[in-house]
Amino acid sequence: MSKILITGATGFVGANLAHRLVSRGADVHIIMRASSDAWRIRDILPRLTVHKANLADTRAVARAVKKAQPEIVYHIAGPPHTLFTDQNVLTEMVVSNILGTIYLLEALRYSGSVERIVNVGSVMEYDSDEAWMQEYSLLRPANAYGASKASQSLFAQYYARFHKMPIVIVRPSLLYGPYEEARRLVPASILAHLKQTPLKLSSPKPRKNFLFVEDALDAFERAAECDVAPGEIINIGAGREYSIKDVVTTVQRRMSTPVPLQWGAVEERRWDSARKHVYDVSKAKKILDWKAATTLDDGLARTVEWFKRNRNLYL
Repeated sequence: MSKILITGATGFVGANLAHRLVSRGADVHIIMRASSDAWRIRDILPRLTVHKANLADTRAVARAVKKAQPEIVYHIAGPPHTLFTDQNVLTEMVVSNILGTIYLLEALRYSGSVERIVNVGSVMEYDSDEAWMQEYSLLRPANAYGASKASQSLFAQYYARFHKMPIVIVRPSLLYGPYEEARRLVPASILAHLKQTPLKLSSPKPRKNFLFVEDALDAFERAAECDVAPGEIINIGAGREYSIKDVVTTVQRRMSTPVPLQWGAVEERRWDSARKHVYDVSKAKKILDWKAATTLDDGLARTVEWFKRNRNLYL
């Protein structure tokens, strides 16, 4: 198998990818800050090649890339403890998502070994009020996180087009699954039931395109394998959307004892919308021969079972 480099392996999505690749016996390298909490990958650390570097340190990143000599790179890193509702972390978002991306791509530009770079963006780059979200839709982020990821995508396109680097940009919709942050909707719903405490929620009406993380990883790997033009942007989503209420009630059906749902106990976020949206994933089907394979019910069932087995990581 190819030599693979992952940034963001200590985060939710990166950790799932690292576990998947290690289980296949892949030669996996990761770039990790010395201060990172590696709880998600602690059990597989001996099977990873760890390069200690902060993406904000251009020399350290260059050294890590030179040592790793990767063939495939998954750039998933984001700022630690990113809170969509806390715009005070703006500086950290800029340093991680924008400067870190530039330093990484500069290092990879001269490595001579890279065959594919998969840059993982976000649905948050688009206008949250847009009824139809295509890859060519206007970028109009509603928060600092989305703005930093949109900037990251633009720099990735620049390097792909002007430096002929083999970069493909994937924009997944709202991901859920094992190792997700406890504060997010799906883990918060599951953990409230496991702890038997009331679940504080905002509105049941906002609609999201929820995608099981394993389906997203399938798409990422297809993006690394397929013949894709440099700088191509590909939306990755479930193909349909669900309301917050749909998700919470589906989780509740999977738990033995229900807990009170305190709707309105959390302030609504200005970028959440009850309006119906279409997250167009037709390009993923055409170019990657990919579509989501997991229904919301099955994905949540698998996530619930994982949290039950690994509750010690959270409780």
